[in-house]
Amino acid sequence: MIIVACQVCGDTKILRGHPDKDGFVRTCWMCKKCGTGQTLQLPVSSDVRQTDLRKIILGLPEEFTSNMGL
Repeated sequence: MIIVACQVCGDTKILRGHPDKDGFVRTCWMCKKCGTGQTLQLPVSSDVRQTDLRKIILGLPEEFTSNMGL
C-alpha cells in the first residue's frame, strides 16, 4: 500500500504497490480531482508487509478511513 498526494492540488490516494529489489517504489496515476498525471519514484526505508494492516489503517487520518466502515 502506498499513500500518495497529488503534486498540484494535494488530493490524496491509496495505491497498491511494494518496493522493487532496489528498495524503490515506482507508480503512475491520474489525479481524480484535477486530472494531472502523476509519476512517483520513492525510496522505501522500511517495509511493513509483516505488520497487521488493520493497525496501519486505523492510524490513518479520518479522511482515508471514513468510507471504509472502520
